Amino acid sequence: MTHITDSRLKEAHIAHMNAQTGQEVLIVDNDEDDLLALDGELKELGHAPMTTWSGIEALSLLQSRRFDVLLVDSYLPDMYIGDFLERVSQLPARPKIWVMQAKPTQDTCIYESQCFSVVGKRQVAQIFERLGTDMNGNISEPSA
Repeated sequence: MTHITDSRLKEAHIAHMNAQTGQEVLIVDNDEDDLLALDGELKELGHAPMTTWSGIEALSLLQSRRFDVLLVDSYLPDMYIGDFLERVSQLPARPKIWVMQAKPTQDTCIYESQCFSVVGKRQVAQIFERLGTDMNGNISEPSA
């Protein structure tokens, strides 16, 4: 196994891996430390994350490009999470949605009569790693 030390080569290798197996993941969280940690962990697992702290910016990104998975914190500073999830549910190409909570108290949550999977912020990378991908490169929903 080759150890890649040059950061440009490493980024090119990650991009190549993403093109083959990685999922497009949008991470929405107001905590910059959590964004950076999740971004790095998911890149190492071969996925292609994009990050933002803003629900409004996330909606714009979701309308302009396709994402396989949306990881969104249960608190958004610029809009109510229920409104955000309602608008996401109306998109023509809706990604799999996981709502992140610092201390999840349940496996699913309901906002505006919509159910979404809930995952702890510190569990996301482990779930991606454990689930892997199916033959089509798709990440399945997390299980309880």
